[in-house]
Amino acid sequence: MEEDIKFGIALPFHPWEEILKRAKMAEELGFDSIWMADHLVGMGLRRLDAMEAYTSLAAVAMVTKKVKLGTSVTNIQTRHPAVLAQTIMTLDHISNGRVIAAVGAGEAMSIVPFGILWDKPVSRMKEAIEVILSLWTKDPVNYDGKFFRLRDAFIRPKPVQKPHPPLWIAANSPRTLKITAKYGDGWLPLGRIPEDYKKRLEELENLRRKYGMSGEFEYGVLLYGVVAQDDETAGRIIEFPARVFSVFAAEELKRKGIEVPEELSLEKFVYTPENVRKIMEYASKISFDDVEEFYVWGSPETCIDKLEKWIKAGAQHIVLVALVSEKYRDMQYKLYGEKIIPYFKEQY
Repeated sequence: MEEDIKFGIALPFHPWEEILKRAKMAEELGFDSIWMADHLVGMGLRRLDAMEAYTSLAAVAMVTKKVKLGTSVTNIQTRHPAVLAQTIMTLDHISNGRVIAAVGAGEAMSIVPFGILWDKPVSRMKEAIEVILSLWTKDPVNYDGKFFRLRDAFIRPKPVQKPHPPLWIAANSPRTLKITAKYGDGWLPLGRIPEDYKKRLEELENLRRKYGMSGEFEYGVLLYGVVAQDDETAGRIIEFPARVFSVFAAEELKRKGIEVPEELSLEKFVYTPENVRKIMEYASKISFDDVEEFYVWGSPETCIDKLEKWIKAGAQHIVLVALVSEKYRDMQYKLYGEKIIPYFKEQY
């Protein structure tokens, strides 16, 4: 078991004042990292506002000192990899080397409505990662891929962190796990069930051995949940959003005999009034008993017990996403910062 367990927390999508407040609060309360979803559309039901992630993190970097800054995660399809490489390099300088560059193959909601090309997303992601890593470490870069071609290309200066900012990849499929093993410095999947996470982690470790990768590697996980003073209060707060967000857990629901329509998958779903109505209708058919295990929720003591399972499964850096409205955010940050994080810092 790892000696050093780290905790991060996802910042809200909007407004800017709330993002800034929570970033400062997270650092003061002892979180190791803060993260922003890199979406063109916010993941709500009534409010879909979303601030741009890297602009926001650059401003946050100016009012924080040591907390790591990451995106959870950057949809690598929405920016040319050279632009993304320069953007992350710039943030690495502004923050004095505090960036974690986390990327994924993308989801429909931030691509399809905007007419962004999204054919062969995993192949595009692989090439984009190769381009980014080359631009961070080489000068000049010549690259001949199916999707990207560079001639005598370079970005200067190079990142503060050497050889480059840690690159984490959100991977769940066999193919994306191979890409993570070969190119990644960390792994940041969305966690549902610790046993599933452990199996994929072991597969990733085997792939890293196969590719001869022996450098530092951090096993992260993105966990949704709610912490409150007692289990009853936490359950009352999380039940509705848990049932709604579980619509995107098609693989896990299928094992329980619950089929999710394909148009509601992250690969297909886009925000329209009709699709929101469909999600609400489908969520009403899902029992909280069927999905409560997908989330870390309860009193601080209950959440500690649930987090222990993820740590035993191999998670080293736990990134928390609080499924709460603004009025409950203070409670999330303070209970984690005052009750939960100190427990794990003492234990590990």
